[in-house]
Amino acid sequence: MSASGESLTPTGRAVLGMVAAAPLSGYDIKQLVDRSARYFWAASYGQIYPELRRLHAAGLVEPAPDPAGARPRVRWLITGAGRQALSDWLSADDDGGTFELRSEGMLRLFLLDGAPPGERAAILQRIADRHARMAAELEEIRPLVKMMPFSDCEDVLDLGIDLHTLAAERFARLAEGNPDPEPHR
Repeated sequence: MSASGESLTPTGRAVLGMVAAAPLSGYDIKQLVDRSARYFWAASYGQIYPELRRLHAAGLVEPAPDPAGARPRVRWLITGAGRQALSDWLSADDDGGTFELRSEGMLRLFLLDGAPPGERAAILQRIADRHARMAAELEEIRPLVKMMPFSDCEDVLDLGIDLHTLAAERFARLAEGNPDPEPHR
């Protein structure tokens, strides 16, 4: 892997950006992801630790042993090359990559013709309710987001709330106007 922002994997970009904000261990990165980015960018330990090794091999992060605690940990520090790679990726003249949305609710809507008779509106309303709960859950984490080491976290939070609110409203409208189709003869 070269040290350019283009050659980073999407998970590598996320990990590098988090390490740029503060020296973090793999465990710390996972905790940070679980408290914040998981709502739009999930990452598992099985992704984070191999990515840290790749970033280290590319000279983008360096280990700093942290003897505190019962188990010794390694906190990762971003290097000058890592800051440059992150900067290159952030300022790249592209469309930001592919927009990928994985939504089981949208998949259910797409396949709704296979729903049990009489269930269409109820299925759509459950999806609407789930989006409304997600918007409320995101609103509840606002105090936590204000403590994140990233300056635009609240803008990301607001966008997530807006998206779930929009989806809740849209699915509720679909539920109201989506009776079961007439059976094929």
